[in-house]
Amino acid sequence: MNKLTLAAIVCAASMGVITNAQADALDLALSDKTAHISYENINGATNKSMIKTSYFHRENGGDAFDMSLLVGDVSEKSKFLIGGKMFYLNLDNDQGSDGYGLALGAEGEFTLSSRVYLKGHIYYSPEVTTFNDIENYRDFEVRIGYDVIPEASISLGYRYAKAKLEYGGSQYMQDNLFVALTMRF
Repeated sequence: MNKLTLAAIVCAASMGVITNAQADALDLALSDKTAHISYENINGATNKSMIKTSYFHRENGGDAFDMSLLVGDVSEKSKFLIGGKMFYLNLDNDQGSDGYGLALGAEGEFTLSSRVYLKGHIYYSPEVTTFNDIENYRDFEVRIGYDVIPEASISLGYRYAKAKLEYGGSQYMQDNLFVALTMRF
């Protein structure tokens, strides 16, 4: 079984675990060259933890799977969580680079008005927590969103995701604008 198949199975299994809990949000973000789908669940009992899993695809080669576990504070007007995520990157470049690791980071959301919000995340994985062909990994995203209805919003954002490679050089997973649809359950 190749690594990409194994990563897909782990991601699908983790989505199955999450769907047994109370669902929270499904997000689809698209740009000209990338697609990113994520599913997140905030613990409804305490509003102090979130689990999130996602899949990312780049048109000219490259896939990523990740699963995050974060803790912090979630309220009606804001959300600030810190934690980590396990990830697998298949860069599909000339060298056939792939790797996996553990990144630390934070996610936040702040309500600007009754329907407008600002949301983002930042993660970093140093050489000591990345393996195979990857030396480090950086992932940054910021977006502004508008609640079309209480259960759905649209947003415009920017994402920068880059892996530094063991043999030298770097590869961008994404470095551009995107539009997104978020559905809440």
